[in-house]
Amino acid sequence: MSLTQKELQNLNTTILNGTPQEILTALNYLLIKPALTTELVDELMVIYVFNDSPTIRERAEILLSKFYSEGELQKKKGNFKIFEFVKENSLENDSHIVIPLYGNYGKVRSRYEPCFLKNDAYLAKYLAVAQKLTSYSELVEIAQIFLETAIEYRPDNSEAYILLGKVFQFTHADHATALDLYTQSLELTPQNFEAHLSIGYLKETHSKKYLEAIEHYQLACNLEPQNIRPYIHLANSHYYHTKDYQRCQQYIEIILSLNPNNETALTLLGGIYWKVDKNFKKALQTFELGLQNEAVATPHLFQSLAEFYVEGLDDFEKGRIFYQKALDKEADKNCFNKLKSLLIKRFDDYGTVKYYYEQMIVNHPLDTELLLEFSDFVLEYTHDFPRAKKLLQKVLKLSPNHQAAKTKLSQI
Repeated sequence: MSLTQKELQNLNTTILNGTPQEILTALNYLLIKPALTTELVDELMVIYVFNDSPTIRERAEILLSKFYSEGELQKKKGNFKIFEFVKENSLENDSHIVIPLYGNYGKVRSRYEPCFLKNDAYLAKYLAVAQKLTSYSELVEIAQIFLETAIEYRPDNSEAYILLGKVFQFTHADHATALDLYTQSLELTPQNFEAHLSIGYLKETHSKKYLEAIEHYQLACNLEPQNIRPYIHLANSHYYHTKDYQRCQQYIEIILSLNPNNETALTLLGGIYWKVDKNFKKALQTFELGLQNEAVATPHLFQSLAEFYVEGLDDFEKGRIFYQKALDKEADKNCFNKLKSLLIKRFDDYGTVKYYYEQMIVNHPLDTELLLEFSDFVLEYTHDFPRAKKLLQKVLKLSPNHQAAKTKLSQI
């Protein structure tokens, strides 16, 4: 007995997308008529690997055993091992395991992905694996392949666009492509919290369209009024971009009502007390509230405290301490330039400047202007001509036509 094309398609749809009871009914039907399973082997393999029901997996295994020996079936199941392994392990030191597992999966993915990505539950597992892989630089390329495949077969899934957008934003620094992907996600799901937040962030930090960014942050607040993240973005935007400190303080109050110890809110509030209200005592008390757990304090808080001590209180020693704490957390060029100026003008401390130049270069090894600045510092303050020469040679290796580096090198 053979099935018509329509009947076969209906059976296919039931096996992949039916309720557990519908799937069991279809499998029981195939157990009675095993000859019909020939054209449904791939669908059976999918539910054998991905379905959460032990009963369904067991029935699928019985049907598949008509086509494969036990060893062959286990080998085929092993091709999907990457999904189980990524789900159950931290991956911190496991890239050497994941990469060959992906190699095994690569042998069968073109056969099975068109099949199982039709199912929302299986797609969710696929995206969960991709999302976890994005956290590891050596595995993000695999994640990108997964996400691009998900979009190819399920262009209706807004989550895949968000996750792929984050890969382009944070791994490739391709903000235009990331923004396009976030926008596509939002078109699919207009009430998409993550899309609004991500679009807002890119419009603020890269497009410099601050009012548009604020609009998206506000829409995100409306969608999840108990989520603290958009309020933090709104407070930052009004503090740094619109200079609407009254509005900023309104959002700070909301943040502190959700989390009384939120460091970002306390840092901004300290800045308002200092720069707007000129209440230095209250500013210091507020900044110090953010330091209750100094081990996890952000570079931004340390830098704000440093600026407050230097510019507000003329306490250069404490300013130096907090600038260094900020730089020890994050190699920020703006913070470094402020510390460098303080160390040279107030302390004649060239050794510490040299140390932080070296740390900055470790974190920004391709920054030719930083290398050029360091060569200038070395020539002016430490007179280490061989070191300056090496730095300039490195600039020219990175940028062979760098005229300023050529001129300085010829002068040495």
